Parts: sequence; structure tokens; C-alpha cells
Amino acid sequence: MRTVGTVLFHVSALTFYLYIWKCQVTQIGLTYTTSEEEVVIVRKYFLRYLTKWSFAVQTIYFSMCVVQHFLNMISANKLRDKLIRYSDYWFTSIATPIALMISFVFWPIFIYDRQLILPIELDKIVPPWLNHSLHTLNAVLAIMDIILIKHRFPTWTKAINGMACYLTIYGICLFGTYFQSGVWLYPILGLLNWPQRILFSVISISLAIVMHGLMKLLHTIVWGK
Repeated sequence: MRTVGTVLFHVSALTFYLYIWKCQVTQIGLTYTTSEEEVVIVRKYFLRYLTKWSFAVQTIYFSMCVVQHFLNMISANKLRDKLIRYSDYWFTSIATPIALMISFVFWPIFIYDRQLILPIELDKIVPPWLNHSLHTLNAVLAIMDIILIKHRFPTWTKAINGMACYLTIYGICLFGTYFQSGVWLYPILGLLNWPQRILFSVISISLAIVMHGLMKLLHTIVWGK
């Protein structure tokens, strides 16, 4: 059911995501004359980070939600219902599992040694408030959506296929960047050997699948089967 509360939530969430995109572009522009290696790498490969991909996916999801509310207002029910089916798959199979996985991988590494995942030099581009917007609030908003909106979950096979396709494409981007330029987007990967990098990737993918299961469990607790 779409209520006034959910409309306000989705409009607010989309506004927040668009604002954060604007802030990221602005921060990149402010460091144009900076020559520090870490900053130069992020500026050059800005759109190749998984956080950016995940943020884009969530932005698309909340955009679809806002469009759904508009279609509901003009009684375009068939088109609205079709868009809801697409957005439910997008949300449950890709947007939320990946966002939760990123948060669960990022913060333990950051707390242990931030130089492995977000070097302190990058505070010029990603100040603390923006860091939390990208790696904390993204998960919080996803969980809030699970609680506020009743979703239709796809079968496990369809969900895993979607995640696998998405993460495979990103893996090509990540490792392709290294083979193209010799740069690891995440410093931790530069300290690992190839078997360890593959293991790290497998663990991350497995965690995304676990996140899908946990969000499905939470949804069942809130909404029932």
C-alpha cells in the first residue's frame, strides 16, 4: 500500500540521493589541482567504485518509486503495477543486498585500518559526513523501505542470477581497471595475492546473498508471508 508517509519517504530519499550526487561532483571539482596519488586515482576513476554503482542503483529505485506515486495519482494503474514489479525485483535482488553488503564490508575494514579502504588523504573528496551518507545511510534507507513497503520477492534463483550478473559486470570493471592501468581501486587489494583477491571477492558475493536472505526474513517478520 502506498500512503502519504511512503510518498514523503520516497520523495525525501530521492532528493537526498540527488543531493549527495551533486555533493560528490562538487567535491571532485574542489580537488582538481591536488596532486596526491590517492586523490588523483579517485578523481580519475570516480565512477568505477562499487559504492558509486550501488548508489546509482538505489537512485534509480527511488526514482521508480516516485514515478509510481505519480502514476497512482493519475490512475494509470496498469503501468504503475508493471513498474512496481520491476522496482521490486530491482530493490530486492540488487539494490538492497549490494548496499547492505557494502556497509558490512566497508566499516569493519575502515575501523581496523582505514588506509586499506578509504585513505585519510581522501577526506578532501569524501569528508566524514559524505562517507556516512555513502556507507551508512544507504543501508538505513534500504532497511526503512523494507519496513514501510510490502515487496514481492523473486525466487532465489532469479535473485541470485540478478546479483551474479551485476557483480560479474562490476568485477570486470574492477579487475579491468587494474589490467588497464595497474591501479587497484581499493588499497586492500594491492596487499593481497591473487588467491586472496579471489577469496575476498567470493566472500563479498556470498555476503550479498546472505543480505538478501536477511532482508527477506525482516520483510516476513514485518509483513508476514
